[in-house]
Amino acid sequence: MTLLPQKPAVRIAVLILFATAIGVFIYFNHPQSVPRYSVGRPFVGQEKELFTFPPKGATAAEQKAHYDLIMSSAVETNSLDIKDCVATPEVLKVKDGSTLNITNSGSAETKFQTSGRRAIIAAGKTVPIPMNFKVKTLSIFTFGCGDPLATHPMGILVVTPK
Repeated sequence: MTLLPQKPAVRIAVLILFATAIGVFIYFNHPQSVPRYSVGRPFVGQEKELFTFPPKGATAAEQKAHYDLIMSSAVETNSLDIKDCVATPEVLKVKDGSTLNITNSGSAETKFQTSGRRAIIAAGKTVPIPMNFKVKTLSIFTFGCGDPLATHPMGILVVTPK
């Protein structure tokens, strides 16, 4: 008695599906030589609380607690460092109309994108990005590295009016 079907074409198809499943499993469970922000990197420190925004229908107290966490974590700066799709600082505060200097300290090209602002940054390079949001009140935006597999934002940008 055999577990495989008797017809050769069906047997080959079953083996191909089995091999594909094993390949996918190995690919997603194999440690990467460069830590990847977006593919299964777990939350570190308070990232889970920062990057998990209150759901629709959250109470005013839940919304305020999240806002307070963002504001207490925000670092006022015009510099952002990205390495392997991890931002430092992860929450930054900038003035509307200022320029944010983004440095890629990683070994590969990276992207920065937030609310219509996008940049491709070569390894070891710094790119200035104008922060012209034209906000009337303090506003909060998330930013990422353009990875479609990202499970959460790379960081949070707090923009204050001019």
